[in-house]
Amino acid sequence: MKRSIQNPKSKIQNRHGSIVIASRNHAQLLHRTLASIRAQRVPFRYELIVVDDGSTDDTGQVCRRYGVDYCRLENDRYRNPSVARNFGYRRARGEVVIAQSDDVVHRSPRAVERLVLELAASGEFLIATVHDRDPGRSGTHPEPRQYTGPENRRPLFFLGSLWRRDLYAIGGNDEDFAEPGYEDNWFADCLMHGLGLEPRYLPDVIAWHQPHPRPYDLGKVIEPSRLLYQQKCDAARRGAILYRASGGPWRVSCVSFPGFESVSFPGSESVSFPGSESVSFPGSAWERIIPEAPPRLRVPESTMDRKQAEPANQFVPRQSQGTREAPSPKP
Repeated sequence: MKRSIQNPKSKIQNRHGSIVIASRNHAQLLHRTLASIRAQRVPFRYELIVVDDGSTDDTGQVCRRYGVDYCRLENDRYRNPSVARNFGYRRARGEVVIAQSDDVVHRSPRAVERLVLELAASGEFLIATVHDRDPGRSGTHPEPRQYTGPENRRPLFFLGSLWRRDLYAIGGNDEDFAEPGYEDNWFADCLMHGLGLEPRYLPDVIAWHQPHPRPYDLGKVIEPSRLLYQQKCDAARRGAILYRASGGPWRVSCVSFPGFESVSFPGSESVSFPGSESVSFPGSAWERIIPEAPPRLRVPESTMDRKQAEPANQFVPRQSQGTREAPSPKP
């Protein structure tokens, strides 16, 4: 059944969005992505946050061109984007967060508006229809491969939206995933099996994933994350861990000001990001709330077709350190 937006004027007045993108050495891809976002006429206030995970190309210049909230982390290697994404999620002030890859170009002229306004009040998150297609090529294109959408129902955030409260409830991306890959599978599992949310696929919110070179040994690069994901799924099925990031949910202390909610944490330092100032923010510096005891867990299917064999290296959940406040940059 097709859903309709009720009281659109009220929603426009009451909802604000935060678009959060992590990027590393994808200046040209990011340029197209930001251009596609800024070209839209969005009928409400929104913020566009780009977290540069140690790029050595022109990423900073591209971000300044499009007037984004630019944050740079000190990092000298190709790693999982979970730390950079979490930095951006912590900085977000909109009630709805649009989470997306830096290489995904919006093709629908109202993508931002629809991802924010069509999100139901509870019980779901939204996933756009993303095709693998190069927007820089001219001429006839072959039939594009669908990454996410009605024909390929993978609940992965190439481009999607969710309530910030839900994102915070699962503790953002799990920074146990230090090497590239599979953090997005576990993120989706946490939303669906930890919070009971359902993905809703939007067939007419279209985006293109821009092809780009990948490491020649990609399978070897992502293997540690694949094994870790399998271990976490097995541990969650047994009830040994919760379906959420390893540190647990984030505590939010909100201070209101016109247009947005500001997230602050006692003891945190105020950090500004004019130009291309650097911020050193190791993932290990983040402390989160550790839940006291896991609730009863149902046994769901994961987002990956997995073998049923037990992994060779057993996953051991972190020990609780008690309840502590997490440092985060203030807007």
